[in-house]
Formats: sequence, C-alpha cells, structure tokens
Amino acid sequence: MTTPCHPIPASLAQHYLAQTKAALCDRPGETQAENAERTKRMVHTAMGFEPRDGMEYMLATLVQAQYEVILKATKDALQDAASPKAVSALAAMSRVMLSTIRALKTARARPLAEDAEPAQTAAPGSPKPQAAEATPPRPARPVPRQPPLPDRKTVTPLPGLPRPPAPAFHAPPKAA
Repeated sequence: MTTPCHPIPASLAQHYLAQTKAALCDRPGETQAENAERTKRMVHTAMGFEPRDGMEYMLATLVQAQYEVILKATKDALQDAASPKAVSALAAMSRVMLSTIRALKTARARPLAEDAEPAQTAAPGSPKPQAAEATPPRPARPVPRQPPLPDRKTVTPLPGLPRPPAPAFHAPPKAA
C-alpha cells in the first residue's frame, strides 16, 4: 500500500531549504556573493522537482547534495590523472544519485491524502431506513486536486535564502 502525500506548509518548506543551505552552501572562506549564488542554484534545483511533502523535499535536496559531492570528486579525480579507483567511485556515486532521482519520481507519483469524510449520523428520533428500500449508489469520489505550490509573492524567505524562481513554462490547461 502506498502512503499518500501530505503537503507541507510553505514555512516548513523554507525550513527544509534553510537546513540544506546551511549544510551545502555555507562554506568557510567564500564571499557572500559566492554563497548567494550557490544558495540560488540549490533552491532552483530543489524547487525544480516540485516537492510537495517532507520526504520529497528531503529527496530533492539530497539530489543536490549528491551532485555537489560528484562535482568535487570529479575535480579531484581529474587532478589525480583519473585513477581507476576515483573513476569507479564516481560511477558508484552517479548510480546512487540516479537511484535517488528514481525514488523521488516514485514519491511524486503518490496520490495526495484525502480529507476524512464526515461521519453521517442520524438525528435523534428520526426513523431508520427500511431494509426493503434500496439505497442509491454512492457517486464516485472526485479526483483530489493538488494544492497549489506556495506563491512566490506571499512566501517570505528566511534571511539569506532567495525566493524560489518563477516557473519558466506553464503547461496548457488540460481539456475536461
């Protein structure tokens, strides 16, 4: 059974991004401009996966962390004339990153959690329906609508964390 997705509020999403910024982007000896540029890339990458809940934010930011590690290892491997061990380690890291992206893709396929239906109780003193009466069939549940992503105009970023980018492409509305 698949666990449904429970979207998180924008404030919690910003907390996830701020924690990732502290881990990936805050490096000693860098200028503030370098830090801001790395933070901007991290936010753009993570939000490009359009995470909806905590697990998807974790996977999206983990992909960014793995990417940074692969870049650093590639630079080190090329400076060491690409030893066989370094090339093998890079291939393994790439497989792990692709596996994480597959896990994120699987997580994105989860349905949104449905709201609990209110219990229908009969008013006191009202007659119970007769067994001979046929109850009408229940209509099919509507497909749950995905909540909109936080609006970049209403989300206040944490200090040092840039606003998420405006989407570059808007898909045409689906035909009804």
